[in-house]
Amino acid sequence: MDRIKIQEIAQEAGASNAVLLEKAKELGFDVKAANSTLTVEEAGVLVDYAINGVKPKVEKKVKPKKVTVVKKATVQRPTTTEEAKKSPKDDIVTQKVKEEPKKEA
Repeated sequence: MDRIKIQEIAQEAGASNAVLLEKAKELGFDVKAANSTLTVEEAGVLVDYAINGVKPKVEKKVKPKKVTVVKKATVQRPTTTEEAKKSPKDDIVTQKVKEEPKKEA
């Protein structure tokens, strides 16, 4: 696709760079300086707008929205009922400690 600078369009249309730059911004084109480029279609729309002064009815292209998929973490659950019924007491090992009688001095 060919691209044309705004300053070249201004020379051909007989208008100043500043005027065409301002009109391009009014039309919603992404331009910042006179050496910014436009497509041939955009240049045609800009020239028509600069000469006639009527904004064309341009259909804006709708970009599809990006859809993000969020997966939830899966929780692993006990598969058997025995594991589910197992109490924390079964895991604890207890030891009996013998008390020594106190020695009196």
